[in-house]
Amino acid sequence: MIDRRTLIRGAAIAPFIGHAALSGAAQAAVVSNDHGCIDANGVRVRGGVGLPVSVPGVRVDYLWLRMEDGVELAASLYRPARHRRRLPGIFKMGPYRKDDGNLGQVIRQNGLLARAGYAAIRVDVRGTGSSRGIATDEYTRIEHDDAVAVIEWLARQPWCTGRIGMYGKSYEGFNTIQVAMRQPPSLKAIVPGYATDDRYTDDVHYLGGQLQVLENSWAIN
Repeated sequence: MIDRRTLIRGAAIAPFIGHAALSGAAQAAVVSNDHGCIDANGVRVRGGVGLPVSVPGVRVDYLWLRMEDGVELAASLYRPARHRRRLPGIFKMGPYRKDDGNLGQVIRQNGLLARAGYAAIRVDVRGTGSSRGIATDEYTRIEHDDAVAVIEWLARQPWCTGRIGMYGKSYEGFNTIQVAMRQPPSLKAIVPGYATDDRYTDDVHYLGGQLQVLENSWAIN
């Protein structure tokens, strides 16, 4: 059986980046105190904790983003290590556990985006992954409120251009569409995949209102 350390180390050096590695996964987690972010749009920020990830040319910060109701969301922020201009932001929020189960994907995607000149932030939905709070259902109003708050918080950072894109597939694609319907002022583009705006006819759970067999396979797995 492959242990967690071996798994995330292998994911981190996938060819998407060319070279990205966990700099000593066995070491103690790092704390992002000097993160260069400010409180804005009702969101309060403080340094978070995570595994010591190293991607050439990229600065990685772990953050806690405190929503207006006091719940803190866990975020991973990747930016170019050196940049002279302000950066457009790219945002993804989902329940897929950014700090363990999906750590390799976060490193690959956010690393690529940062090296291309973006500030890429990945946030766990409240009550999932490393975020605090309680997840009561899929795609809740409070989840959308959180996403809008994070988008406008990101847009107001001193190193950001104020122009934000949101993307994702599956769950993250669904909430990308739904958040866009709220029309946050700073959200300028979306790229949803494997998602739809009509969950009755096209959702993976109920296709045309009929519960799908895969629901049972997911429960078993």
